[in-house]
Amino acid sequence: YTALEKAVTTLCDDDSGKDNNSQLQLPGPPTLLFNCAGYSTPLAFEDLSASNFRSQVDVNYLGSVHVVKAFLPHMTRSSSIGGNIILTSSLSGQTGTYGYSAYSPTKFALRGFAECLSMELAAKKKTKNEGSSGSNNSNGNDVNISLAYPPDTKTPGYEIEMQSKPEACRLISESGGVWDAEVVGKKMVNEAMSPNPSFDIYFGIDGWMLVTLTSGMNPVTSLVDAIYQVAMMGLHRFVSLFYLMDFGRITQRCHDTENTCVENEDSSKED
Repeated sequence: YTALEKAVTTLCDDDSGKDNNSQLQLPGPPTLLFNCAGYSTPLAFEDLSASNFRSQVDVNYLGSVHVVKAFLPHMTRSSSIGGNIILTSSLSGQTGTYGYSAYSPTKFALRGFAECLSMELAAKKKTKNEGSSGSNNSNGNDVNISLAYPPDTKTPGYEIEMQSKPEACRLISESGGVWDAEVVGKKMVNEAMSPNPSFDIYFGIDGWMLVTLTSGMNPVTSLVDAIYQVAMMGLHRFVSLFYLMDFGRITQRCHDTENTCVENEDSSKED
């Protein structure tokens, strides 16, 4: 983290936007900060090592925390124009399923981090606006937080993940389909660049249903979204029960098939 912080300070701290030693034009604080790093090792809990858990926490959760920690002070300083921070969770950050006992918790953690940070920044925004009432520049360096929940997406990381994904995990994941990376990325960018970015960035009908169902204490950035969540949460919970029953049947069937294969191997050895 220390090396990252030093590099970010070098890029962002010169108010003139220029490195006085090299006369190179420096970019200054970002207005959009995307945190997209992440990977998964999809295996049953008993097949995962302790290092599998630690490494995914380091990359998927702490990787984003450290980047935000390094950049946020520069994005909120008085000379900055503010911006939006986008954290990348996952559908697995809304519901835990077979094979993701190491991955899902790191994506759930990002949601908690985003909610905490959103509340802190909202408090600063309100205090600043009250102190500068009547000023046209009162929103000049506001920073917003968005949390994206992309589904399975065609990336090199996804191809690697598929090599070790258990059958039950694969079948459950297929229910949400596989999305094109360009489509997912374009929506994240468009949402981040909107005048009033939404806290939740979701994809497709399944994504909308999960965001509504798991909205809980999420920040509200749209009255329409709030109305939908209040009106539809009960119905979405009812629908989710059928998903859960289907996932349970898939998991049980794969488990029984695996046990049958093991028993047949044992019988062959005995013969």
